[in-house]
Amino acid sequence: MVYETFGLSVPRGGLWQGVPLFGRGWCCLNQRSTESRMAINIRWETLIQNPEFQSALVRLTIWLFAMIYIGLGSASSYYAVEMAEYYRSFFGFLAVFLAILFSILIRPEWEARRYFSLIVDIAGTTFCILLTREVINPFFLLYVWIFISYGTRYGKRHLRAASLLSFAAYLAVLIHFDQWHVAAFDSLFFLFSLLIIPFYQYMLLNKVHQARLEAERANHAKSAFLSTMTHELNTPLNGIVGMTHLLQATPLNPVQEEYVQSIATSGSLLGSLVGNVLDLTSLESLHLELDEKRFSFRPLVRDVCLALSARALEKRLEILCDIDPRLPDQLVGDPRRIHQVLYCLISNAVKFTAQGCVDLRVFPLDGDPHWLRFEVEDTGIGIEDELLERVFEPFWQADATTTARNDGAGLGSTLAKGLVEAMGGRIGAESQVGLGSLFWFEVPLLAGMALENRQQGPRFRGLHCLLIEISSVGNARLSLMLEAMGISCRSVEQVSTLAAEVSRLEDQRRIDFVVLADTPLRHDLLRLSEILRGHLGAGLPILYLGFSGKKLLESSVNSLFLAKPVTRELLEGAVAALFPGSAPQTPREPSSPLQVVSGERRIRVLMAEDNSINAGVLRALLGSLGLEVDWVKDGEEALRMARERRHDLAVVDLRMPKLDGIGFVKQWRTLEEEGEHLPVIALTANASSSVRRECLEAGMDDFLAKPVDKETLATVLFGHLNQGHARGGGR
Repeated sequence: MVYETFGLSVPRGGLWQGVPLFGRGWCCLNQRSTESRMAINIRWETLIQNPEFQSALVRLTIWLFAMIYIGLGSASSYYAVEMAEYYRSFFGFLAVFLAILFSILIRPEWEARRYFSLIVDIAGTTFCILLTREVINPFFLLYVWIFISYGTRYGKRHLRAASLLSFAAYLAVLIHFDQWHVAAFDSLFFLFSLLIIPFYQYMLLNKVHQARLEAERANHAKSAFLSTMTHELNTPLNGIVGMTHLLQATPLNPVQEEYVQSIATSGSLLGSLVGNVLDLTSLESLHLELDEKRFSFRPLVRDVCLALSARALEKRLEILCDIDPRLPDQLVGDPRRIHQVLYCLISNAVKFTAQGCVDLRVFPLDGDPHWLRFEVEDTGIGIEDELLERVFEPFWQADATTTARNDGAGLGSTLAKGLVEAMGGRIGAESQVGLGSLFWFEVPLLAGMALENRQQGPRFRGLHCLLIEISSVGNARLSLMLEAMGISCRSVEQVSTLAAEVSRLEDQRRIDFVVLADTPLRHDLLRLSEILRGHLGAGLPILYLGFSGKKLLESSVNSLFLAKPVTRELLEGAVAALFPGSAPQTPREPSSPLQVVSGERRIRVLMAEDNSINAGVLRALLGSLGLEVDWVKDGEEALRMARERRHDLAVVDLRMPKLDGIGFVKQWRTLEEEGEHLPVIALTANASSSVRRECLEAGMDDFLAKPVDKETLATVLFGHLNQGHARGGGR
């Protein structure tokens, strides 16, 4: 269940308060210095990965070593060195090497500098040999280091250039000293080794290049296969999920409701797994695109917890959540990716937790309030330290026993890591065997936004409440929420102490309502409410907090039911409904957003879908929204129908016979008259970023991924129909 704290500070000890396991020593003197340090750290991390910067540091080190070596050789009379030349060479080349280093700091990527550095490296090596006045010289090895280094770092072109320049430079040294008669054999060996060794390295680089190309082709084939398979899986899955949702809207007995709910839960889980595979493929191919925008943050968190509460309840677990009250309602980022990361981490926590609960905490970083930190903490089996580093590897689970005991492909944490890093964030994990694990990630979602002081004046001052919540963490958080609303709260954590508390309240005769929270152990809330009303008054208002899918009989008056997770807005709205005179009423929104644009005539939608089952599902969903539907099975029929009849909007599948969705929208855009615009929504089982981009570039107005739910469909249609209504409608 989700609780928020408002206006009061709650210790973030989490589920293991008092256990010295996870510390958060975030501290800084001021925000500006922290941001500067972070910028410097990011700059240094980027710079240290630059191969030219690495070469520049190695170049300086070798040059200093070479000059010290020659100086010591001269001092011991091992080399006959002209000291004036020595100092000119030392300081001259040192200045050039430092200039190269500083140019990298100013302009990290510059192809011409690599060739200039190559010439300078060979010139410096040649001057070292000239200073020692010996052709058979240990500095010859620097030629080898140069062409191996350049070939490995920059490829075959630089290898060829380094090899030829080294050969020419050493040949010039041999000619300059004219010592062929002294060491002819050694000189020729050294000279030709500058051709043979690079040639061998060139062959090795060719093999590496071919192996990389084959690996890229195999990876591309794998990605194409996974993309096709996810599309083929999503097409029938759309029919299963869609028909299940339609079936849930029909009269069912309790047993049938349970069966249909199981089908819906399984279909949703399968859909998320298929989507994870597709997104992981996009991450591997570097084709993942982000859709950053303003989004409602708290409903997103609640939706994730609601989606997983049924699975948690099956294991008698409870999902808790603590959202920092200072966070604004609107954040900036990619809501779909945030949803995916939270879903993956919480789903894994539920999967590997046998008893206890899973706690989600969200708060801004103290050192940098522009960053948001998410923590998912569980009381599960934990992970050993030596295995923790591998937890984000694909297809990996802690051991075979864990894999056998818990279903899953081991993709959740891998996908979460890839998505977080794609959003410019960081992710990590901490764990202790037997106590559980904590997975965290940090992302910059508060850029340009200030934290809020959500402390409000008490709206319900004077009300007295009895809170019955068995979870100690949930009890504490819910108590703070009620007290921040001005409600005097008496809390009970154990059923055994409830009788004594009720007796005290019965004597005092001062209780306005009860908040009765269910637990995964399935308490009989109706029986408890009967006992409470028998002692505290038959008309006692009761606010039930239950779990999604577990309904209470609507047999009593003055009662409200809120499905866990619970947010502040829901709790305040429920209390306001129980006591209408205590707070101003919030105006109700229209029951359907499409009512705004319906007008006198009904809205007509052109639907192009070749699969009859999916067409039936989509047609029923559109009909339930009050829309008239013209259904065709391919793009050519869609073009003909669009010419013959006026439509307000078109929903077009991408894969259709004769003419696909892309072909339809391209041809239709050429046929539209000036001032007319038919909103076209793409419908596809392949939700990859590349397909989305292709649709928008072709002239589509929006994109819907299968399986489509009614809420998402209504939201997309509402936006485009209102736009069309404002400018005079489609065609």
